[in-house]
Amino acid sequence: MDFESLPNFRTVVPGKLYRSSTVDNVTTNDVEKLSSLGIKTIVDLRSMEELNESSAPRLLDDIFQTVGVEVKDRKPQAPEIQFTVKDAASRQDKRHFFVAFYNRQFLTGTLQRRPWYQRVFAILTMILAFLLDTILRTNRKYLKKATVAIILTDKGILQWYKDMVDYSTGSMFAALSILTDPQNQPALVCCKHGKDRTAIVAALVLGILGRTKQDVIEDYHKSEEGTKSLYQMMYNDVCVRFGAQESYLWARKETMQRFLEYIDEKYGSVEAYLLSIGFSMEDLEEMRGNMQG
Repeated sequence: MDFESLPNFRTVVPGKLYRSSTVDNVTTNDVEKLSSLGIKTIVDLRSMEELNESSAPRLLDDIFQTVGVEVKDRKPQAPEIQFTVKDAASRQDKRHFFVAFYNRQFLTGTLQRRPWYQRVFAILTMILAFLLDTILRTNRKYLKKATVAIILTDKGILQWYKDMVDYSTGSMFAALSILTDPQNQPALVCCKHGKDRTAIVAALVLGILGRTKQDVIEDYHKSEEGTKSLYQMMYNDVCVRFGAQESYLWARKETMQRFLEYIDEKYGSVEAYLLSIGFSMEDLEEMRGNMQG
């Protein structure tokens, strides 16, 4: 299905799960198209702060309830998920969940894996940025830039993906739990561009279902075409605003290939990774059944 205002849209699991870029800009015509798919749930991998920065029309807010998701780590038990309705809407059965992948757990993890001198430099930079924002009253402009500089590692996009699976484990658990619940299907998973955070979740879902690595790689690579209309915006957001390499805008096959190899090398398999973040074997079997219908 083609959307005029929803780039990078495609099917992950027919009738169960779709993926796309942000839904903030969806037009009235595309609201009707989404309705025809019967989508009941949107799992948005942005933070509420990212949402609040958007000046888009956000027509879906009139239909889908906005729900904030908080995850509490309880190792060795599974994480605890808490839901807070931020904004009610006309449909009680349609919900737009926000599961932030770039949270304190993620930032702490990416700092801790670095050499001590890089950690000290990053912390000092963030303190200085905070002071500048306070003095200049810039609504955390410099702190955001300093934080994103830590998230978008100078080691490139592959390390960024590795950091997501290693340190956004609570958010990963929450997103997959919501998406694979039959009461929430059909569902749509998205982030800002639908290329990176969304790609990791889609890859794990396909991995749960036993799809081949080539299937996962091909699905990822479709974002090269799917984000063409977004490329200038992505360049401004990522490269100009935060000084990241242009390679962060790509969705090359070799990136996903090496990412999947990393999952196998570090965790053993996608299944083993999911077990490590809080799911049980019974959970995985139920998730497969729910996704396969």
